[in-house]
Amino acid sequence: VQSSVSNGLANAQFTLPAGLSLGSYAVAVHYSDSAGNFKDTNDTPAILSIIPANVTTTANNVTTAYSPNTQTVTLTARVADASIPSDTVSEGVVTFTITNGQTTLGSLPSNVNNGSASASFTLPAGQAAGTYTITVHYNDNSGHFIDTSDTPALLTLAPANVTTTANPVSASYSPNAQVLTLSAVVTDTSVPTDIVNAGSVTFTVLNGSTPLGSVSSLVSNGKASANFSLPAGQTLGNYTLAVHYNDSQGNFKDVGDANAILALKAANVTVAAANLSTFYNLNAQTVTLTAALTDASIPSDTVNEGSVTFTVLNRSLPVTVSNGIASATLDLPPGQAAGVYPITVSYSDGTGHFTDIGNNDGTLVIAPANVVTTAASINTLFSTTAQTVMLHAAVADTSNPSNTVSEGIVTFTVASGGTMIGAPVQSAVNSGSASAAFTLPAGLAAGNYTITVHYTDNSGQNNFTDVSDQNGTLSIGTAATSIQLVQTSLSPNYTNLTVTETVTAHVSSSTPVNRGAVTFVLSNQTITTNVDGNGNATAVVNLPMTSLLSPQGLSASYADPSNNLTASSTTETVSWQPVNLLLPNTTTFTPTSQVVTVDLNGLLVTFTNGVLTEIDFGSIHLVFSYNTLGQLIQVTLDGVNLLP
Repeated sequence: VQSSVSNGLANAQFTLPAGLSLGSYAVAVHYSDSAGNFKDTNDTPAILSIIPANVTTTANNVTTAYSPNTQTVTLTARVADASIPSDTVSEGVVTFTITNGQTTLGSLPSNVNNGSASASFTLPAGQAAGTYTITVHYNDNSGHFIDTSDTPALLTLAPANVTTTANPVSASYSPNAQVLTLSAVVTDTSVPTDIVNAGSVTFTVLNGSTPLGSVSSLVSNGKASANFSLPAGQTLGNYTLAVHYNDSQGNFKDVGDANAILALKAANVTVAAANLSTFYNLNAQTVTLTAALTDASIPSDTVNEGSVTFTVLNRSLPVTVSNGIASATLDLPPGQAAGVYPITVSYSDGTGHFTDIGNNDGTLVIAPANVVTTAASINTLFSTTAQTVMLHAAVADTSNPSNTVSEGIVTFTVASGGTMIGAPVQSAVNSGSASAAFTLPAGLAAGNYTITVHYTDNSGQNNFTDVSDQNGTLSIGTAATSIQLVQTSLSPNYTNLTVTETVTAHVSSSTPVNRGAVTFVLSNQTITTNVDGNGNATAVVNLPMTSLLSPQGLSASYADPSNNLTASSTTETVSWQPVNLLLPNTTTFTPTSQVVTVDLNGLLVTFTNGVLTEIDFGSIHLVFSYNTLGQLIQVTLDGVNLLP
């Protein structure tokens, strides 16, 4: 390059090539004067020295939030060419070092580009909040630049911001102190992906501005939970659940609290009516209705207030609840029909502490009263004709012994073994008894027969039910008989000097005798003849006249092969006169009284000549009197005539 000389000096601008290596270069000079006035006689060269440029390195301050996890922060520094400020440094390495006092947390190199260096530094998990030093140092291995000044900066690790949000709580009224679980969510708003696992939350329950109490809980996994004891019988309503976060380590900072509502509402109650059973009763009766109350919200609590209303048979019975039970007395009217009646229940609480959410109704079962039907045993005598007997049964209410059954019917059946006798008969029940006339077939054999009974309530209400039938016995005793020789007649036969003797006997009893046979014994002859339909038997014998010259003994014996009529016998003596043998003759016997008494289980029945004359039972005497024609003319009971 050339330069004009002025005032003994010459200056020229020379452009060095970019990136010219460090070192010494010769600067040669030569003078010339085109006017020829001056002549260059000596040139002295000089040295051009290219030395490393001076740089200054300045770290930049960095601020980040605390994190329980490892986190990466970007460290930056400005590298300036102090020798040629217009130059931009784009080579060399800046080393960042993080220190906490004398403790080095780590170092990290970064290449310089366009006057800056940048490096990503990983902070250890849970590095405490605080201020750390960022030191920088520049180095250029090529030697083009030399670090002449380093300016450190600060890494500020600020507490992470957290917000605390209380969760709403709903609780039910309790007459006892109860423990509620209070909870809150703690959120790291500085690093939303971080989960807070430090510090504590204080829960305060407020009634208006009046605190009811406070509890604290450590934070775990971004949540806090504490048990709070709510006083017994606390008034229903909404309470404020206030929260506040604190971290004694200073790594987290509470920047916002969101309160919630603790709602204390009425406890839910269910009412279950007990089923009740009683028997139909002709008289008024009292039953007790009960219902159990359950606190469905807090099953361990016992409901001790409010009232239960029982509704049954169109009657409403409100009663106070005590110790979880409601009990009412219901008066049932006399003769309340058997059936199933609903018992409905409902609960109310004037204080509002409890609310009815569901009822289990019960039933009042008025079951038919149990009756036992007992047939009376009766006695009668064998009869050759149909006879009517009165069958009796007692109908007793065993469910309510004081009741007297006066409805329904009893069916009587008489049987021998498995064979029914006649047809069943029925009788209405009145004052606990039933009686029906039953016709025994003619000639029903003597013996014991079973009287079965069965009760049926035909009132349409089914108020009584037959639970047991006690059979009775119909005893048919053998009928006593009396045999009487009526007459004997002779008819002579002159041809062979014999007589034909005809002897007649009559058998009587309480029933017409139309069966059996009479055995006659006379003059050493025995003749058996059947009794006719009128109780008579006749024997005819042929005898030598001479056999009757002495007194003749006559005997007659009655027997019933079926043993339904008892045996009887009689004897007579006849003295025939000779003249009686020559002409037809009849001798009539004077009847003799024959008395037969039959004991029927204490009932004494007396027959005279087969006719009923007296019945005795204890002190009771019933006497029957007849005229000469055998017609009944008087019946006296202990001397009092019963016939008009």
